[in-house]
Amino acid sequence: MLKKLFILPFICAFIISCSTTVEINPENVSGVWTAQEFESTVPGIPEDVIAAGKKEFLSSVYTLNSDNTMDMHSDYFSKGAPGNWELDNATKELSMYYTADTIQGIEKFIITELTKNKMVLRQDIENMDAFVQLTLQK
Repeated sequence: MLKKLFILPFICAFIISCSTTVEINPENVSGVWTAQEFESTVPGIPEDVIAAGKKEFLSSVYTLNSDNTMDMHSDYFSKGAPGNWELDNATKELSMYYTADTIQGIEKFIITELTKNKMVLRQDIENMDAFVQLTLQK
């Protein structure tokens, strides 16, 4: 019993440290992030298109290097999509610029939550009163 009580504080500290927010800065954003959740409120998109987009996103892995280079792999981009990323510290906007075959991609999101193991990205689409939200896990 005493052994269990001794271990309990360490388990609690570990759980808290994994869920505690960290400063949104390039050092904490850098890393390998795997897609976990996809949410979209964009109106008028057929369910099968949403399902296909969600499936593609959930296969995505983003590697954001500390030198601001990046690579994104997914089922669709199996050969990878190399590029660069930047973070606007004032607005918390994460911009990713990549090339995949002949596609020049730009993705811009606001980081709404960042912990050591989780990053939530949101893109508001004001003229539609909608958003796209992505949850990534380290």
